[in-house]
Amino acid sequence: PDHESLIPELLARHSSMPVQSITDKTPVEPNHVYVIPPNADLSIEGGMLRVIPPVQRHGHRTPIDHFLMSLAEDQGPCAIGLIFSGAGSDGTNGVRALKEHGGMIMAQSEETAKFTSMPKSAILTGLVDHILPVEQMPETLKQYGTFLSDLRQGKGLRSLGEETLTRLDTICAHLLRRTGHDFRQYRRSTIVRRVQRRIQVLHMNSPSQYLDRLRNNPDEVNQLLQDLLIGVTQFFRDPKTFEALAREVIPQIGKSKHEGASIRIWVAGCSTGEEVYSLAMLMHEYLYREHMDLTVQIFATDIDEQALGIARLGQYPKKIADDVTADRLSRFFEQDGSCYRVVKAIRDLCVFSLHNIVADPPFSRMDLISCRNMLIYMNPDLQQQVLSLFHYALNKEGYLLLGSSEHAAGHSKFFRSVSKAHRIFQAKAVLRSIPIDLPLRGPTKGAPDQKPIAFPRNPEKTVAFFDRLLRQDYGPPAVLIDKECQVQYISGQTRNYLELPSGSLNLNVIQLVRPELRMAVRSGIFQSLKTGKEIVQEQIRFSTHKGTQSVDIIVRPIRHGNDQSELLMVVFREQTPPASSPKGVKSRKARANDEPLIIRELEQENKTIRDYLQSAVDELEASNQDLKTSNEEMLSVNEELQSANEELQTSKEELQSINEELSTVNSQLSGKVEELDLSHAEVENLFRTTDIATLFLDSALVIKQFTPAAQKIFGFRDIDLGRPVAELASFFVDATLVPDIQEVLRTSTRKETERTFANDSPIYLSQIFPFRTQDRGPEGVVLTFVDITRIRKAETHAGDVSRQHHVLEVVAAFGQLAIQERDLDHVMNECVRQLCATLSVEMAKVLEFLPDKQAFLLRAGIGWKEGLVGHAIVGAGRESQAGYTLASNEPVIVTDLSQETRFSGPSLLFDHSVVSGMSCLIRDQEGHPLGVLGVHSSAKRSFSVEDVSFLQTMANILAYAIHRKEVEIQLESVKNSLESRVQERTQALVHHQQR
Repeated sequence: PDHESLIPELLARHSSMPVQSITDKTPVEPNHVYVIPPNADLSIEGGMLRVIPPVQRHGHRTPIDHFLMSLAEDQGPCAIGLIFSGAGSDGTNGVRALKEHGGMIMAQSEETAKFTSMPKSAILTGLVDHILPVEQMPETLKQYGTFLSDLRQGKGLRSLGEETLTRLDTICAHLLRRTGHDFRQYRRSTIVRRVQRRIQVLHMNSPSQYLDRLRNNPDEVNQLLQDLLIGVTQFFRDPKTFEALAREVIPQIGKSKHEGASIRIWVAGCSTGEEVYSLAMLMHEYLYREHMDLTVQIFATDIDEQALGIARLGQYPKKIADDVTADRLSRFFEQDGSCYRVVKAIRDLCVFSLHNIVADPPFSRMDLISCRNMLIYMNPDLQQQVLSLFHYALNKEGYLLLGSSEHAAGHSKFFRSVSKAHRIFQAKAVLRSIPIDLPLRGPTKGAPDQKPIAFPRNPEKTVAFFDRLLRQDYGPPAVLIDKECQVQYISGQTRNYLELPSGSLNLNVIQLVRPELRMAVRSGIFQSLKTGKEIVQEQIRFSTHKGTQSVDIIVRPIRHGNDQSELLMVVFREQTPPASSPKGVKSRKARANDEPLIIRELEQENKTIRDYLQSAVDELEASNQDLKTSNEEMLSVNEELQSANEELQTSKEELQSINEELSTVNSQLSGKVEELDLSHAEVENLFRTTDIATLFLDSALVIKQFTPAAQKIFGFRDIDLGRPVAELASFFVDATLVPDIQEVLRTSTRKETERTFANDSPIYLSQIFPFRTQDRGPEGVVLTFVDITRIRKAETHAGDVSRQHHVLEVVAAFGQLAIQERDLDHVMNECVRQLCATLSVEMAKVLEFLPDKQAFLLRAGIGWKEGLVGHAIVGAGRESQAGYTLASNEPVIVTDLSQETRFSGPSLLFDHSVVSGMSCLIRDQEGHPLGVLGVHSSAKRSFSVEDVSFLQTMANILAYAIHRKEVEIQLESVKNSLESRVQERTQALVHHQQR
């Protein structure tokens, strides 16, 4: 990491632009190339490059992800990311961040990349806008840059966003009609950003132009939908949250269950399934650790079919090793090529389903619901309804897990906080009296103040506390309400202050209170909720059948024990009317004394009216805004209805043609059924008549089908269908069969080998194939067994004949050599060479017997250490194989020298790691030993009778060569003696004649 990088120098040779290594706070300038320094991570803040120490100092680092994430945060829709050839998957998370913030992404095409891992990983996210060879990228980049520059100089990105907002309802309505997904209740800023990104990528000038493309191009509808469904997820995201789940939530759920019960979990917005499998691992670990027999069902839902397909497969890149511990990686994953795949035991706990949370009925009886980072994309009204729906779906005291930026505070009457830091909540025991309407469409326009009503299941304690507090402090008529103004309890005679309105039942206290008191009650509730203090509205006058009365209205927040729900009590404290004059007429002095009181009453009434008018103005402004929005929606809906009318006319014509097509398809299906019946009959006949033993097993090694030939091999009976092979002893005669089946299931590659199931059983060619369907991976195996006994016997016989023929040729050639060659050493060397080649051994030797020394001399040999041939001496006693051969006077075969008991074995053999061998005597014509001929192997092997016969034949030929050599020596000696005597006689005769 401390090595100075040469990349800037190398790049500078190939570019006219300045190339420099980055230092901290380097400003980004046009037409410059910047290179990250060694041992550092890089980010960008305010258009300046920042060099920071690596986040991960050891192990696998992802500097590209780190930089692209900061680029997305800093530049937003102006960010551009390019992924080139490289190993690993660094940059994939950065691509998601760029897409989330409206940036543009290009990736090098796999065909042109030397290392495909990085661009392939980015492309598989489905978020890359352009997949191009490197040569085509500059032109695309230039066009996009020119478009952004022109846009900034023209209307600007802000104006484009504002225009997009005005057409957003029309775009959402079109998406609803084309895809069935309603995004009108989602956070508008997010939708605008995603739509604006598509406008920029397509180099369009206005949302109207994009809307035309959306209407005329179905592929663009799918592309926009994918942009809106960007899912950012990973295994054990926010590890401390999962630790809190494992520590605080899962044990509580487990303790609440009896043996054999089921734990039900719902993961809403599951994306590609990482969080689902993370929860499944936690549950598996808990049940294994506590030895509990509980069933776990995890329902994972999303509206993104492509993401659900990835989740069901459970296959993820090796990059997940950064998020999953090594222990979990080895226990819960299996390697599948260049990826990891979740093991079947974990996949079986999870059910992935297409489900729209705002349109489809919810699941029920859930112990835990996880909905992380989905509510942040919804507007507040839809958030409230979804939280209410989750409360409906949960069991009593079930748990809710939200994302780090989400909260259930708005539904405090339904949920209490278990861990604020980790956004874990628990359902309160309340009962909903009004059913949930689906689809969820935000607040009802006709009754803005009407809310779902919740009643405590066990209200006795709260009511008793309320009554005690009321009697102690006040004693007048009062009502207990929640912060939504819903009446929870009534104390005393309130008929002078509350009236039941006509129409459907509405327990909102604002609607029940007398009109003259409504402003004071509304103002008091608002101020009490805002300040958390008691609010007193004094001397509120109202008319009754007895005349004008005064009442003090007191609004006070109350809490009881650990109950965190916000309740208020509204108290009506009656004021005694002043005594009237006997004659009914007040004196002028009395009226003068009442003037300050009247002024205070008028001021109080004036203040109340001002507060009410201010709130009315605020509500009127909000209503005006809603009406304006509704008007725009109506205009867009009108346009859509006109378009829909035209489409309906076209659809009518299409339905007629479809009806004709269905008739044709029906006849074709009838033909297909007949073909299937015929195919089924053909398969049945093939099974019954084939001599090839065939066996079908599923992934759990349970017998699905077998042929009669397989019955003969394994002794199957008809009742064995559906039984695991582990219960059948006949299946384990060959110990390698089950492991080979498991290997094929794991690797999805065929395996072929020869097998026998008893000492005298036939030889079978066994083939194991993975059983595949068209749209899934291996779901079992197919085993076939073909009897090849006759073929192997024929091959063995042919091999024996061929070998015998070869041996005869070797013997004939060596015999010819022994007759013609006068050099005995050459004959011996050829003898050991032919022995090694014919018998396939590494060592051969000729030992010459030395009678006077009672030892053998290594006269010739192959495979022995240098310097031994011609010098090595071997004892002729029982301590050596040669000595034992001499003593026994017959060939000696050794299968395993280390187990030999007939002789101890010489060091010559042990020094050369000899295991097997054979030897025989070399005898002269009278049977006297001349030496020993032997062969040896460092591998254990057996020698046949034919091998011994061949060795003895070679020894006999060698004995003849030795005898011929001895005869030649004797003849040479006689010749020399005769020549000497002739020469002596000749010299004597010459000497005699000279005399």
